[in-house]
Amino acid sequence: MKTVYIQVEDDFVDELIKMLPTDKVIVLNDNFKENKDVLHESLQDYKDKPEGFIPYYESMTHLDNWLQEKGE
Repeated sequence: MKTVYIQVEDDFVDELIKMLPTDKVIVLNDNFKENKDVLHESLQDYKDKPEGFIPYYESMTHLDNWLQEKGE
């Protein structure tokens, strides 16, 4: 599969996307490649040093506790 960059008028984008065959074309958002690279780097960081990461639930619990303290 090849990646092609095109510029399209704002008011024509939706119509163009509807015209494209979904079995032949995948539409990527503007920063798909950047996001993919950032995710790859983050996953590599986790693989290299997993002890440096805090699980999501735990970080939200810390944030909630901090917000409650600030509200008092």
